[in-house]
Amino acid sequence: MSSINDKSALVSVIMPTYNHARYIGEAIESVLNQTYKNFELIIIDNYSTDNTAEIVASYNDKRIKYLKFRNHGIIAASRNHGIKNSNGKYIAFLDSDDIWLPQKLELQIELMESNKDIGMSYVLYSHLLEDGSVKGVFPKLGHRLRGDVFTSLYRKSVIANSGTVVRMEVFKELGLLDENPKLVTIEDYEMWLRIAKSRPIDYVDHKIQLLYRIRCDNSSNMMKSFTKWQREMLLTNKYAHTVGKLYYVSVVCSKTIHLIYDSIIPIGNQPDLF
Repeated sequence: MSSINDKSALVSVIMPTYNHARYIGEAIESVLNQTYKNFELIIIDNYSTDNTAEIVASYNDKRIKYLKFRNHGIIAASRNHGIKNSNGKYIAFLDSDDIWLPQKLELQIELMESNKDIGMSYVLYSHLLEDGSVKGVFPKLGHRLRGDVFTSLYRKSVIANSGTVVRMEVFKELGLLDENPKLVTIEDYEMWLRIAKSRPIDYVDHKIQLLYRIRCDNSSNMMKSFTKWQREMLLTNKYAHTVGKLYYVSVVCSKTIHLIYDSIIPIGNQPDLF
């Protein structure tokens, strides 16, 4: 590992947050506990009104940078602000309610340093439910994508934002995340599609390395699923010319079926069908 622990392999971890005092301590500690130590953690706080600032300040680590930034509901703007203030060769994303396992960064940087063609890597993850239980391994075996993955990724978004590492040079080449309000919650998916069009993507085939928190609220599951479907249709239409008419139609049908499925069965309770 000596070849990837020098200054050239600094990893900038981008963590946007807003009123996540309940969770952010676990997220920060999961970064500080990484076996890969050459990182900076950039926390971008959308002016939280809880005690987020106090929790962040309690960690006396010079690798942590705490920035206040008003994103006006566009989380992509917070992530982009973090990228603009980063110094790393690699950019890693972690939402402030998710948790990394200790080897996550080490395994990904080792993978990407061994193959300079890879533009982005990701890891396997499990759902962390509200009762503290952990469920499933995702993506499922048949949906783990590596290499030239654009066509498969266009059909189904299978990559967790908090599990990704991207080369900084890729953002310099392709631009930052799209801050279009119509893409809120799927701006990461749009970025992964852009990357997949230009470079290979790979994943760490080594157990789960991320706990992705599933939180319930009182809003309609059907409404949330329909809103997500509308946003994904924007991307489906945007890249339709790349895949051809027949494949485009099949993807629209597939995503509509998933809309119905997701609106009926909450994510944490879904059987392993897809």
